[in-house]
Amino acid sequence: MHGQHVLITGAAGCIDFVISRLFVKQCADVALPYYREFGEANHIDYATSKGALHSGFIKSLKNEIVNIIPHARCNIVAPGWTRTPMAESSIEQGRHLKALRTMPLRKVATTEDVAQACLFFASNKTAGHLTGNVLMVHGGMEGRVLWPENSE
Repeated sequence: MHGQHVLITGAAGCIDFVISRLFVKQCADVALPYYREFGEANHIDYATSKGALHSGFIKSLKNEIVNIIPHARCNIVAPGWTRTPMAESSIEQGRHLKALRTMPLRKVATTEDVAQACLFFASNKTAGHLTGNVLMVHGGMEGRVLWPENSE
């Protein structure tokens, strides 16, 4: 469970850093990345830590941060499979194909897709009254297979 400890405390350390930098602002926004909605074998530490961020950490943080920075907003952007340099070898090996069968959109997200979600939350115009939310950027991924194995 070492990974769990690192991810949770890493996120907490990140938030602590952000909050200390935002004391001078009237309004602050915090966007936390990713968590796993569906469990996968051999990823219990990762899923546990990300689940903790989603179910408890963000719900508490949204209530705590306003005591430090009035009107601050805290939300999570949670991408699924995303084409990044780190994921490229897994994609090249076809490890994403099983997941694609559970997505109505049938495609891996781009970094631009994730960036647009972050921009949405960062905007006071589009998300000025949103806090404690999770925006899933995963192509509609479900826990069940939607498409046959050889479908395009």
